[in-house]
Amino acid sequence: MSVNSKPEEIAIRRSKEHEQAAQAATSAPARAYHLAAMRAFDKAAAELASGRLPVRAGDDWLVHSRSANAVYRVHVANATCNCPAGMHGRLCWHLAAAQAMEEATAVEDSVGF
Repeated sequence: MSVNSKPEEIAIRRSKEHEQAAQAATSAPARAYHLAAMRAFDKAAAELASGRLPVRAGDDWLVHSRSANAVYRVHVANATCNCPAGMHGRLCWHLAAAQAMEEATAVEDSVGF
């Protein structure tokens, strides 16, 4: 699959959106959520920029671990990942990377690439 919209740029944009939301948040839980999302998108941007792109597998994305010899399955529509963090309901960079790829490929499909 060719990606013409750069997923790492999408991840960087999402990180900045969460940073702004964290600054505007009026509750500690909301602030914590947005800071965690910002960190996840920052990690995703670095991985995507290095060329480690998630691979589409049906409705899911397969994302290679940065630290373990593992491949995690991400389902963007359900916002789930089977990594240790995702299994505990926490945000992870795998999900952020898959979301950025899904957005990039949706933009690509909408403009006819």
